[in-house]
Amino acid sequence: MQNAITAIFCTLCMAAGWYYLARSQGVARLALLESPRRNATRRRARRMGAWSMMMIGAAGFWLMFEVDRTDTPSRVRSLRVVVAAFAVMIALLTMVLSAMVDMYLTMRMRRSNRGQK
Repeated sequence: MQNAITAIFCTLCMAAGWYYLARSQGVARLALLESPRRNATRRRARRMGAWSMMMIGAAGFWLMFEVDRTDTPSRVRSLRVVVAAFAVMIALLTMVLSAMVDMYLTMRMRRSNRGQK
């Protein structure tokens, strides 16, 4: 049952990343309020965040698969588990970094558009 819940969570992470990458219209709506350079930076940050969400799903599933394997020698299995956990951590760090860039650009946009109505 635990493997099923983890697989469902990983699938939902990948689906959320795909939706965020393919269907999100936030950058296009904000293009009217900010400069093209900042909007391009926001677009790159959001794409990087979406790809990292999909990577979290794939790497999390790989980690779950490697932890449950018992047919390989322990040295090889432990190396695969470490690599999978490292992939999850890098993807999480990338997602947090891209969210911070997006929040920073939003705060800057709010400050610069505060006086305009």
